Amino acid sequence: MNIIKQWPVLLLLLAFAISPLFFIDGNNILVCIQILVLTVFVKGLLSSYQEFKIPFNSLALSICLFYIWMALSISWSPSPAISLYEFVWLTIFPLCFFTYSIKTPGNKVYLQLGILFITLIFAFIGIGQGLGFLSSDGGPIRSVFPTKNSFAAMLNIIALPVTAYFILPSKSNNGLSKLLGTILFIIFFTLFETGGRGSIISLFLGLIFIAVINWKYTYKLLVLKLLIILTTAFLFSNIKSDGYAIDRLKEMNKSIVTTGSIYQRDQQWKSSFQIIKTAPVIGTGIGTYYIVSPPYKHIDVHDPGYFAHNEYIQFWLETGIVGLSFIIMIAIAILRLFLFLLRHIDLKLQDRLEITGLIAGLLSIAIQSFFDFHFHIIAILMIMGLMCARVQEISHIYNPKLLRSYYPIQKISRKLFVLTVSIIPIIILNYSVPTAIADYYLNKAKKQIVAGEIEIGDLTLTLAAKWNPNSIPIYYQQYSLYRSILNIIEKTDSLSEHRALYTKTMSILKNIEDINPLTGIVPEGRGHLLVENSNILVKGWEKQAVNEFNSALKLNPTLFRSRLALARLLVQQGDLNEAVELMNIGVPYQYPDFLHGLDKFYKYAIDLNLMNGDTVKAKKIGRAKGLIEVN
Repeated sequence: MNIIKQWPVLLLLLAFAISPLFFIDGNNILVCIQILVLTVFVKGLLSSYQEFKIPFNSLALSICLFYIWMALSISWSPSPAISLYEFVWLTIFPLCFFTYSIKTPGNKVYLQLGILFITLIFAFIGIGQGLGFLSSDGGPIRSVFPTKNSFAAMLNIIALPVTAYFILPSKSNNGLSKLLGTILFIIFFTLFETGGRGSIISLFLGLIFIAVINWKYTYKLLVLKLLIILTTAFLFSNIKSDGYAIDRLKEMNKSIVTTGSIYQRDQQWKSSFQIIKTAPVIGTGIGTYYIVSPPYKHIDVHDPGYFAHNEYIQFWLETGIVGLSFIIMIAIAILRLFLFLLRHIDLKLQDRLEITGLIAGLLSIAIQSFFDFHFHIIAILMIMGLMCARVQEISHIYNPKLLRSYYPIQKISRKLFVLTVSIIPIIILNYSVPTAIADYYLNKAKKQIVAGEIEIGDLTLTLAAKWNPNSIPIYYQQYSLYRSILNIIEKTDSLSEHRALYTKTMSILKNIEDINPLTGIVPEGRGHLLVENSNILVKGWEKQAVNEFNSALKLNPTLFRSRLALARLLVQQGDLNEAVELMNIGVPYQYPDFLHGLDKFYKYAIDLNLMNGDTVKAKKIGRAKGLIEVN
């Protein structure tokens, strides 16, 4: 019966369990998480009709100010639709924070044990990948997370609070100590298996932090046991991975130039600072990094460019120094609560150890976020929100002023209270649910098109666009479909249909441009349409196509298809030298291997250099890109 009453906890745990899948099935997972968390949030509010506890402290204020500023940045974003999407995505952090703060969702022990149990499942999935029992991409283990680093960060933020409980002195905790020791071994082993250097450093710093803060209050035997568990986990991981763990640690001694991943990040950060100079105070708008960064991308960087791999630089770029200041305020507010507790003369040892573990976990994420994008990982955001709320809850025991009571029953009727409470979930879900429905129809349309049901697929795409008129993937799918049809119509010589569909396809590209005026795929698409449909166009289309491809490359120099098409037009116009220079500029860029058409791009660059008499350059390109030997 008690377990049934814990249904709010079960909903939060379910939301946490599916959260790593966000990067696999974005909108559908996001709306599921929001529905689950909002249900608990609304339940907490409705049960607070008689007494409503409001967080009234610098931590809650800083979080509110940061997200209000983030919302304001949407107004000056070059693409408000994209900014709004990321804002809704990131609001999971304050949503979890206030859900827990307003009304603790059931017994906190069930919540803590549930989070630990789910984390162990994540860990076992990772171990299964490492042993070859479960499928992976062939790289380091990452469980169900988007990257090995985000997986390791998740393990870190859970391991450190568990460590604090493990070293809790108690005569009756022998059985608990053995259980926690086993759990820590599994988590440590899995973390070392990921090979994440930042995560390993953060773990060690977190453990040192816990040990130093609580050195006088713990049994040294428990600390020794912890070191044995940590060392054993590391050695087992190193043996299992044939020395991979030690090799990763040795790389820490290398310079930035010789360490590939750090060099990549260093170049990204330098490019990011160039963008920051354009709007240092207010930023370019939340969620705009990947749409404003392509023109600044360094030729040696192969990262797709969705994140800056430094959250503080990225939030500075997107929300300006004002937004970054609010992040610092959040960190200071948490540390103030922590320091207040440490100085409290009546602080219980259990509370001391727990809050030290929580702060160590948050600190580990803060450190790792200097090198990755953990503030964009929903699972980590959820745990951070709950941890911050728990820090506040413990602090409230010793400082009741941190929460203030408001009595709705004395001010408004219950019906009006229920109506007011319903506003927040309605606002959030009014955005998220249509985007999830649109994604459903988009995926359905793709399957229909692959099956040859072109007309039905087109109608489904139109329906998807009605549900989410600001979705670039939907419009781009329409553009791709219409472009393919145009190539078929050209062969059937149906001139009227050809022109009508050409105009419609151009209007689809205009829709994409309205959503994101900085995307290079729009001028690239126009250029391809001009070249492929030149038989129905008036004279001068060549010049227009050249201008479109040049515009595309200005917005994104890595659009190799635009570069290839433009080079071919230049050759047709007799500008061989310009075409060769254009291609040679594009060759050094790092392109993802999975992109279709890269071989044609490199081979054409070789051909142009041979035509221009530069066999040395042609051979250099051929060898560097692993193509056939040039004679």
